[in-house]
Amino acid sequence: MQKHVRKNGDVLSVGCGNSRMGADMIDDGYKYVMCVDISLVVINQMVETYKDSGLKGLKFMHGNACSLEFPDESFDVAIAKATMDVLMCGEGSTANVFAMCHEVSRVLRPGGVFFIVSHEKNYTQYLDPEQANQEFGWKVTMDQIPKPVMNPKYPAKDDRGQPLYFYIYIMRKKHSEHSGG
Repeated sequence: MQKHVRKNGDVLSVGCGNSRMGADMIDDGYKYVMCVDISLVVINQMVETYKDSGLKGLKFMHGNACSLEFPDESFDVAIAKATMDVLMCGEGSTANVFAMCHEVSRVLRPGGVFFIVSHEKNYTQYLDPEQANQEFGWKVTMDQIPKPVMNPKYPAKDDRGQPLYFYIYIMRKKHSEHSGG
């Protein structure tokens, strides 16, 4: 991620759940991470967990990924770890994915990056502006990394013996015409 993101940028974690990712990013030198989740219970638990941590740039907010309460172009980076997988399981999944993508595109600054970390390798159809929605205004690439395991002697495999991966979709928002990018 470091090749795509400056540590002094503003980061939005969309659908943060009770993940340590935001805290780990602050520990790793990122200056500001806003963690948003639709569950008020989870947000309250996270606020309580990190209230005395000294992680000054780590913030939590109750909110909906499909209707973000931030001004346009507020963040340099957005990360949705497993959020897309959750949205795809619910009623109105395609509409919710498009709403989340529209909102993230709206709050990303020109040149900003949106990372989606997923178990699914076939989400490009929902993310690629040529296939999904040109309003997103980004270019999509995908990478995969092997699922981590506790013992490297036993790599993660599916029931057919195939290796298991996390799929990382990387969407870089186009620079505005005025920025020269």
